[in-house]
Amino acid sequence: MLHFPHLTLWQKISSAVLILCLVLSVGSLLIGGTANRNNRESTADTRIVLQEFSTRLAALEARNAGIGAKEYLLLEHEGKIGIFSAEKTALYEIVDVRVSTLPARDREMLAEGITVVGESALRAILEDYSS
Repeated sequence: MLHFPHLTLWQKISSAVLILCLVLSVGSLLIGGTANRNNRESTADTRIVLQEFSTRLAALEARNAGIGAKEYLLLEHEGKIGIFSAEKTALYEIVDVRVSTLPARDREMLAEGITVVGESALRAILEDYSS
């Protein structure tokens, strides 16, 4: 079971209700909600519900992970990627990736500034830029 100790009681309750609703939806499909359909259609419906459940759960986890997480701002700095505090008051690190080697859309986004919430999101985006 997932454990989010930093969540408020309301967030925990709303997360539990969302999960319960999705589990009941899947259960109703499996138990008899598709009595008039053949097995292939039932499997496809179940797969769609499970995909929707996975998408909603991932969004919920991402939102919850951002609670209390540190924010960073990625900007072009001296031709490379600079990691700044969200307020642009401190430069934490310069990543050894030349911005000129990135696609045009990435260069535009770095010129405007990319806000990143949390260490794991920061690592993921930097991994994308360095590969």
